[in-house]
Amino acid sequence: MQRSDGRTKNPSAVRKSVMPIFVLLAAAAVQIAYYFPRLPATVASHFDAAGVPNRFEPKGTFLELYVVVLVFLAAIYLVLPRLLLVMPPQYVNLPNKEYWLAPERREATMEFFLDRFTVFGAGTLVLVMAVFQLGITANLSQQPFPGATAFWLLGAYALFAVIWLGSMVVRFSRV
Repeated sequence: MQRSDGRTKNPSAVRKSVMPIFVLLAAAAVQIAYYFPRLPATVASHFDAAGVPNRFEPKGTFLELYVVVLVFLAAIYLVLPRLLLVMPPQYVNLPNKEYWLAPERREATMEFFLDRFTVFGAGTLVLVMAVFQLGITANLSQQPFPGATAFWLLGAYALFAVIWLGSMVVRFSRV
């Protein structure tokens, strides 16, 4: 966390806050290393509502898409919250902004944001990894894509997002 004098206040807290993202990226790397060699040369990459494949591509393209999505999401959840550290308060949309961004509370508020955005990023990465795993499993088993499972995952993610957002609103609505 940056102080106004440019020094890092608590580097272990910052490293700890990003750890879930890197753990999930490492898990995705293991997933890729294990499953990529087992996939057929051409894989189903899109499925209709019944789980029947309707788009195919080389497994290298499938892998590239997966890696790009993972890296893009990780970058969003690692970089964007840190922009709040240097963003002028007038550009931060927050209930009771004057209270929460007052000099004596700004550091704790920003640390909370870093932690919460990391949690949301981790949840998003878990969703992406799970959906890609469903696609990998469908390709390896030659069974229809489990669309119902994907919808349950999306429902669970939506619930997670509502709870996450609710916790943010509750935290910052009170002074």
